[in-house]
Amino acid sequence: MKQRAFTLMELMIVIVIIGILSAVGMVMFGGQAEKAKIAAVKTNFKMVKKYVSVELMKCQMGDEYIFLNSGRYKISCSAVDQAGRTGSAAAFDSQFKKIFNPMDTIWGKDTPILRHDGRPSDPIDDGSIGFIFYSFPSWPGALRSCFATPCSSSDNVLTATINYQ
Repeated sequence: MKQRAFTLMELMIVIVIIGILSAVGMVMFGGQAEKAKIAAVKTNFKMVKKYVSVELMKCQMGDEYIFLNSGRYKISCSAVDQAGRTGSAAAFDSQFKKIFNPMDTIWGKDTPILRHDGRPSDPIDDGSIGFIFYSFPSWPGALRSCFATPCSSSDNVLTATINYQ
């Protein structure tokens, strides 16, 4: 019985073709992971903005507390009205502690997205890409996030103004 097999030349041609196809695929799909991370940062930013707006609307509709988290953290609506601030940062941060920064390469993958922004006028550091910075010292409050470097470019920064009343 005669056995037939591929020649060495045929196997080499197949390997070269697979190499060419994989190189073309890397060029075409190589940037998709970065685009997905940018989309995740933008989606997280919109979600935080909507959540804060809805929670503040609860105060206007007569609720006593907002940003409730299993009773451990909460903010009194009267404190929001009188002080012009959301009160405890812990109550706000606790709502998003399980949503992680998709671009965080410095701190690790389990770093929550929220950061308190003491000085909203300062530029966002390039090492803080993907985090959402919030500042509510008075109304209107501010949200900011950088989704691409350089963060000093306004084209790479998302900003939102949160108003109350």
